[in-house]
Amino acid sequence: MSGRLPNGLTYHVVQGGPPDQKISMQLVVKFGDLDAMPKEQQVGHLIEHIVFENARDARTGQTIYERVAAMGGLRGADVNAVTGGDRTLFFLKIPPADPQALETGLDIMHGWARPFEISDAAIERASQAVMAETARSSSRAAAEAMQLAWFDGHPLLGRPSDPPGTIAVTGQTIRSMHSNFYRPGNMAVIIYGPLDAKSAAARIEALLADIPARAGVVPSRRWSAPKPSGGHYIVLPGNGSAEASIRVTHKYYLAGDTVSRARAQAAELIGNRLFADAFGKFSQSDGAAVIYSGTHLRLPQQPGSLMGLEIADTGLEIRPARLREAMAQLFEVYAAVRRRGFETAHVERARADVLASLDAAPLRAEEVAEGYSAAFASGSAPPDRLAVRAAVGKLGVRDINALYRAWLDPRHRDILLVLPDPAAAPSRDEIDRLMAKAESGPLASLAPAPVVAPDLVRLDAVAVPSASASLREVDGLWIGRLPGSGATFLYRRRAGDQLMIHASRRGGSTRFGARQAEAREAVEYIGRSGIGGIDHFQLAAFFAREQIDVRPTISLFREGISAQGLASRLGLMTRLMRTYLLAPQCDPAALAALRSEREEGERRIDVTLSARAAHNALVDENLSEMASVIPSKAASAADLCGTYRQVLGGMQGMVIAIEGPLPPEEIWKIVVPSLDIGIGSGRAEIPAITVRETTGRKRTIETGSYAMAQVSIVLKRSMPISPSNEPMAAIVAQILQERLTDRLRGIEQGVYSVAASAEVRAWPDHLYLRIDFDARPADVPRLVAAAQDELRRLSHDGASASEIAAAIMVVSARPDQLHLIAERYLSYGAIVRSPPPDDAAVNAWLRQYLDAAPFDEYVRLPAKERSSPPRQ
Repeated sequence: MSGRLPNGLTYHVVQGGPPDQKISMQLVVKFGDLDAMPKEQQVGHLIEHIVFENARDARTGQTIYERVAAMGGLRGADVNAVTGGDRTLFFLKIPPADPQALETGLDIMHGWARPFEISDAAIERASQAVMAETARSSSRAAAEAMQLAWFDGHPLLGRPSDPPGTIAVTGQTIRSMHSNFYRPGNMAVIIYGPLDAKSAAARIEALLADIPARAGVVPSRRWSAPKPSGGHYIVLPGNGSAEASIRVTHKYYLAGDTVSRARAQAAELIGNRLFADAFGKFSQSDGAAVIYSGTHLRLPQQPGSLMGLEIADTGLEIRPARLREAMAQLFEVYAAVRRRGFETAHVERARADVLASLDAAPLRAEEVAEGYSAAFASGSAPPDRLAVRAAVGKLGVRDINALYRAWLDPRHRDILLVLPDPAAAPSRDEIDRLMAKAESGPLASLAPAPVVAPDLVRLDAVAVPSASASLREVDGLWIGRLPGSGATFLYRRRAGDQLMIHASRRGGSTRFGARQAEAREAVEYIGRSGIGGIDHFQLAAFFAREQIDVRPTISLFREGISAQGLASRLGLMTRLMRTYLLAPQCDPAALAALRSEREEGERRIDVTLSARAAHNALVDENLSEMASVIPSKAASAADLCGTYRQVLGGMQGMVIAIEGPLPPEEIWKIVVPSLDIGIGSGRAEIPAITVRETTGRKRTIETGSYAMAQVSIVLKRSMPISPSNEPMAAIVAQILQERLTDRLRGIEQGVYSVAASAEVRAWPDHLYLRIDFDARPADVPRLVAAAQDELRRLSHDGASASEIAAAIMVVSARPDQLHLIAERYLSYGAIVRSPPPDDAAVNAWLRQYLDAAPFDEYVRLPAKERSSPPRQ
């Protein structure tokens, strides 16, 4: 149901979806980044922040977050805003079948849409938030260089971005842009979900019609399509790491009519699979020139798309010493596509894969709503899923290859190299020679490598006891024990075509003491060795064809094996699991490759991830949480193979949790013959372990070029595990996250977001509570002191009834995931979540465990590094 209010506001209400699905509400403003450029950047983003906060309850004074929390909503997931190139989108999710929630949601929409005076204080708060958000970006040099190359000379897009963490926009511009664009005639309200469309439309007309229409006309858009010319060659340093990559893009125009765009999207989806096969062959051996490749024939979320210019993008992660070989392979594929094209059999396989991935069911409510949003913001809706699916089925092989030839025109090609040593880059003349050789030389093969199946351990003939006598149903789960190993069987039936298996038991790397890094490497090594006579490259291709994944797993306190994929492949998945348990493949060459790749990965790692890894290692090493410790090279392949057998020598003690659409009797008949494996040989006993508690340590390191400091405040202390502590820890974490976000972002204005987690772990029984945030280095002392102050307040004064109620609503709404059920059964033999605690119990818990608690503080600060200008 659609309409337009007298004040000019457009609305669409789409009814549909499961009855328990939340209702989504959106305010779409036809104003994005491109409407503000080139005058002053970030103005759209700043206005988004200011408007978002302008939704307090006029009667109670509750903030937007408090109002959403009272309905069981979460920051980010259930209320947020985003600024794009052509629109700003504010969204909210509310509980279904709740008339008062709909009224509250529309009142929040009213607060976002109505005109108001923007104060200097509001601008300052928004500026701090936006600077904190943009400063979290790691090096943007590569993205910036490519954008300037793509849109060279364009009046809107061909300008450098403001440096991260800075804002140049003035208050006058902010107020002027808000007045010009934030008016009912330039807005649309879109609501979709399980609601009565007619009743919702009536409430929109009753509650939003009084938003005043401002005088004047919304400024018109004067966007011009960028030119598709190419020819840029850019070389950038690897930002202090050994990162090496090639990025090649081609620009092309795309007609704006729906039929042409549906055909183009169909060719894009098919082509992404074809190019994955063509480039993927280059990385199918250890030490290959190409480590990883990825292709998008239509790069998402690049601003030129709004003006009709699309970009085909291929990125290769490479070994620097073999740069020229990798570039030659890349150009040879492009030349083969343009000169000959993909063969019919190859295209038809890719087409079948795409059709299988595109649902043929009627459009969902959210898809219809997205069409309304795009049509309102840009004047035309993109082709929907069904139109694209129809085009996939109809597009001829000759037409597909013709599109690729047009899209990959060398005249529209730009090249970016990121190298540890830019001086090692080939010259422009050398690049031209490589491209010319590819155009005139032998044609490269574009067909995928053949898929090889592994040899799997045979199944023994066993008598499977009947499911009716072996299984009992408890709260929607079928429970039983495998007759030989005694492993616990848990099955939950769910609709769909996917099936998951999560087998785990107590143990993990911690039980190996000083050898725990070896235990972790042993599991990684077996995964890297392949299985059943094929290597891990061949195994990955086999998994992709069969649409499954199987892998042994190990963590600090758990070990096991997991699988997921199509339910029709259940027998294959359990046979693979059996083979990993009984006949692991121990390939010494795989160990050498694994260690070599680990060393290369450490040198190539992104600056943000590198800083994060260093920070986490600091925390882990001080608390004996050895997840990030790098194994020693001392262990041989034979040693690691023996260690793996100690980790996963059988299924004894395992909880095998399964979720899928098949009848429990069918699952039981397949699982018992495959996975009822005894203790095997050499599994170590679990030793007693003591908890290394926090003691108020303060540790700081300076490393990496990521400009933001990373802070962790951690509490680790002994705590008896019990069914009631599981929901308690989750509720406390939710309260902490809201409290500290309000304090550190809202009051202190020093962070973009705060993450808080709390869990009660078994063996040894202890509480692990952690608070994480990124901040400007100069703000760290102030923000840590504020966080500690808020923790003291919470332990002394307790949480309010509204805080606890909101946290309980959020935690109770979370799905009871399969691995959580398995963990609950492992820890204390329960499968059903305990009911949430009352207010008194929550506050007693806070006093007991947070009062005068010795929190550790861990901080990573950036080290100063040099940077070099790009070479063009």
